[in-house]
Amino acid sequence: MNAEEDENRYLSDSPIENVDEDEFRHQEYVDTLERMVEDADPPWNIGVFGEWGSGKTSIIRMLYSRLRDAETDYVCVEFDAWKHAEESIRTDLLLNLDQAIGNRTGQTDEEGSDAVLGEDKITRKLYDIEEEQRGEDLSAWEEAERIITESPLVGGTTLLILGIIIVGAMVNLLNIVGLVEIADPTISSINSILSAFLFPLFVSVFIFMAGEVRQATTALRRKHPRKEWSGAYEQLFDDILEETDADKVLISIDNLDRCESDTVYDVLVSLKTFLQSEDCIYIVPCDDQALQSHIESIDTEGDYFEVQLNEREFLRKFFQTHIRIPDFIDEDIEEYAKSQNQELAEPFDDAVLDVITKAYVRNPRRINQSLNRLTTLRILSEQMEEANHLTNGRLTDNLDFLAKIMVLEEDYPSFYRELQDDPRLLEDVNDYFRGDLPDGDRKDRTEKLLGNGEEGLESETELERFLRSTLRCTVDNPKPFLQLGEPSFASALSDRDALIQNLRTNQEDEVREELQTVKLDNQPFTPYLAAIDTTLDDYTREGREGPLFSTINTLVAVFDELGEEGQENVAGVLGAYLVLDQVRDFYTDFDPEEFFPVVLNIPDPDQKMVFERFAATVATDGELRENVLEVFVENAEDVPRTAAKSLCSSLLNLGNSELEGALDTLSRGEESKKLVTPKLLERAATFVTWDGRRNRFNETEHYKQFDSQAQPRGRQYFVEELLNLESDVDNENEGQYYNQLRQELSQLEGQVTLDTGSRLFRELKQRVSSSGQDVHMVKVAINFYESYDAGTREDFGDWVADLLSRWNQRNTQQIINHASNQEVDILDDKQAVESVLDRVPEPLSNANWVAETLIPAIPEEYDDQLFEMVKRLTEDNDHTQNLMAAQIFSEYPDRFEEVQDPVLECCQRRISSANTNQTKTYLRAEAAAYNRLEDPDKEGFIKRLDSLLSGDRNDHQAFEDIWNQIEGKIEPDRKMTVARNLRSQLRSELSGNPQHNRLFPLVDVFSSLVQTGHVDEDDGEWVVERLSDTFEGSNLNNNHVSTLIDKLAEFPEYYGKEEQTLTRLESLIGNNNNNRIHQSAKNLIDALEKTGEIDGK
Repeated sequence: MNAEEDENRYLSDSPIENVDEDEFRHQEYVDTLERMVEDADPPWNIGVFGEWGSGKTSIIRMLYSRLRDAETDYVCVEFDAWKHAEESIRTDLLLNLDQAIGNRTGQTDEEGSDAVLGEDKITRKLYDIEEEQRGEDLSAWEEAERIITESPLVGGTTLLILGIIIVGAMVNLLNIVGLVEIADPTISSINSILSAFLFPLFVSVFIFMAGEVRQATTALRRKHPRKEWSGAYEQLFDDILEETDADKVLISIDNLDRCESDTVYDVLVSLKTFLQSEDCIYIVPCDDQALQSHIESIDTEGDYFEVQLNEREFLRKFFQTHIRIPDFIDEDIEEYAKSQNQELAEPFDDAVLDVITKAYVRNPRRINQSLNRLTTLRILSEQMEEANHLTNGRLTDNLDFLAKIMVLEEDYPSFYRELQDDPRLLEDVNDYFRGDLPDGDRKDRTEKLLGNGEEGLESETELERFLRSTLRCTVDNPKPFLQLGEPSFASALSDRDALIQNLRTNQEDEVREELQTVKLDNQPFTPYLAAIDTTLDDYTREGREGPLFSTINTLVAVFDELGEEGQENVAGVLGAYLVLDQVRDFYTDFDPEEFFPVVLNIPDPDQKMVFERFAATVATDGELRENVLEVFVENAEDVPRTAAKSLCSSLLNLGNSELEGALDTLSRGEESKKLVTPKLLERAATFVTWDGRRNRFNETEHYKQFDSQAQPRGRQYFVEELLNLESDVDNENEGQYYNQLRQELSQLEGQVTLDTGSRLFRELKQRVSSSGQDVHMVKVAINFYESYDAGTREDFGDWVADLLSRWNQRNTQQIINHASNQEVDILDDKQAVESVLDRVPEPLSNANWVAETLIPAIPEEYDDQLFEMVKRLTEDNDHTQNLMAAQIFSEYPDRFEEVQDPVLECCQRRISSANTNQTKTYLRAEAAAYNRLEDPDKEGFIKRLDSLLSGDRNDHQAFEDIWNQIEGKIEPDRKMTVARNLRSQLRSELSGNPQHNRLFPLVDVFSSLVQTGHVDEDDGEWVVERLSDTFEGSNLNNNHVSTLIDKLAEFPEYYGKEEQTLTRLESLIGNNNNNRIHQSAKNLIDALEKTGEIDGK
């Protein structure tokens, strides 16, 4: 290829400067800009708006070229903001302007560069400058070495002088010692003179040159801004402009929209304020939308603009006028692409250009870039084919498809990554466009990819448009295009043919050895993977089933040799071939234990089909393949539902004997039970028979072993089979049949379908009607309530209501209890509620059951019926009924607030004739409503409560129980009264021989009052003193004394009786060796010490 062809292999991306080079009719915009510049009265800001690649920079270049050619009295300055974004843009703008004005006026700086003020003067005015030494202090030898390095000429001259001095000195020395004799004394004298003269000269030169070199290696740098304010810039700006006599100074600020947002705002403000001049016109080519976004991004808090001045208005006020470059039309782009293509040394054909222009129909810059990129890919493809890594022409004969892949990689990376993972994706897309892609996962994925692009709705539409427009641009095997990978990977294999041969001939040991070598040598596995994929693809396309099976089978056998990543990659490759029809028959020849891990690693959507095919091999030609079933059972938790369906469908082809064995295997674990489908359970249910001789069901275990995991549709078959077997039962054995049926149904763990549920209810209802009060059958009917449709549930409710109105208390309670446990609302209609409440208190006389079970089971919407029942219970002077009303009220005081008055009146009326337990129940009802009582009623309640203090031990215990219920509600003054009353009763209890079961409840209540601070000082002092007196000399045994001490230890204070209590404790433990008493005494001593009133020693 000649030099000219090499030069034109790639296209230039430089902006054009001559109108003659313009291919997009931009001349009109240049003309307009020229008129605007001529007519504008500076200061003036002109915007040239357009998208990236629309030709803005070219328009500015053409304008400047025209103005220069016309010899106008203008200074044209070009400034690339993005190129200077890392520095101070304002400073660099001044330097550019200084250079341009200096070029026009012929002025130069100290270094001879075009400049008015020069960089040194500008930077020194704007920044603090300091000298910075490069390097560290050096030795004399290192200094000499640097002189020679930095200045070879000076260093060489210095070394020459030094050499002359050394030689002369050596000659004189040898002459003195007599080793050399110089005959001519004149020569000796001259040598001495030269040595004496040259030595100081050498020293001076060396010192001078060292200084010069050191100075030359010293750098000046801007340390920090010293006068980085608008005034300094404005003064420098004016000083530079004063040096020109030009009519106008044009300054273009290019690529501003590519800078950081803060930089954009800073530059715009600078141009609008202190960099404005009556001589300057600023031209800003940019994407105005991007510019506005920059302004918006720095004004999120509204710090820059007032409410009435938004970002758009800011730009309008900045630019006095603007022109907008419109989008290119398709015809222009196509013509441009053709002309640029012809500029290449090796132009592409029209098919390639068609793909590129479809992708970049509005952007000529992208046209150039894509042609250059494709040129590179073509060179790489040619090299791969020339090296015989790829069939000749495999890539280079399909450059249009290579261009399509290039576009997808550059502009739609998410789609491209999916395509790399699944090269058949383009086939799915093409089938989708043609309407040939069936519903399913692949169609769903295709729609998602086409409608869910990375760059929003517009890019999504562009992706679909591009793929649809290039529908016919396709190849049979896109893999080499996606990787350019087959050649490079093949070349990386040490012996590709040997590997493939070993795979094809089932040389498992050799393949394992190769894989182990890869691991040990840390070789990349990717080349091997690509070779495997290519080989399988070739065998598939050539229809060579023998080597195809052998290769796959060997890979399955050595799968465990691969690492985690290798398994994932190999499974991904195998999955693409295992879904093909031509490999369907291979599955029965794979070792199930080896094959299952491969299937687990195959990615979706291929895994679904592979699993289904594999599962279907569990039964072939009517015979069970136990090894396949075993591996599915052992890995049941990893088996997808679709594969389980395929497994069970295949098992249905077995005979009864083999199916029974298969069912036993499937029942080994809870996870494997989940594999069984309703259809297989239907078959299992058919094994059930009725044994008329033994009056029982046989073969139920084939189904029941799966019931814990069965769904209603599977369970229905078993229930239906049980019901159908009634026809096989003799009349005299019907009772036995229903007993067995009840037992079988009671053991089931779930519901059935609505149809079966309705039939079951009818059978159960009929059985109960004919057998009397068979409560167990009713319980079974309740168990299956969720399986009844609306009509059946209504029938069930009426039936249960009737039973509750007739059956005895025991059966009624069982029914309601069971329904409550099963969370079935059998009391959800008025008829059922009234039928039950009418039977309270007879025969339903169990008050605890009524309060704890019946009442909660009745919905609040039937509270009126409950109120009537409670009022009825309070009307008669019958303690049984009155106590039931009191107990119900005390359990649910808020719910029964409406009947509070009749209930409490009944309690107050009946308490006088009540025993201790009855009194306790009546007082509990009053305590439950205490907060709602009037003060006189509260006083009456306290008196009735105090009356228990004068009773027996049961009354005292009842007093404590009621107090624990009511304590938090009692007012402080009433608590003080209770404490005083307790003191009086304790005086009585302690005056003789105290009884622990009468004493302790009172002490507990008094302790609670001490803890809440509601005990008078005198009362507290008296009680502590008297209780401590009881430690010794009373009739309390050791256990009772220990308990009393423990109760006293719970007191938070001892009302000045700490020392007395301690003394009596010491006496007690000195006279009593009981361990429990000693431990209790220790606890009380600790409590006394905490008060701080006794010495801890």
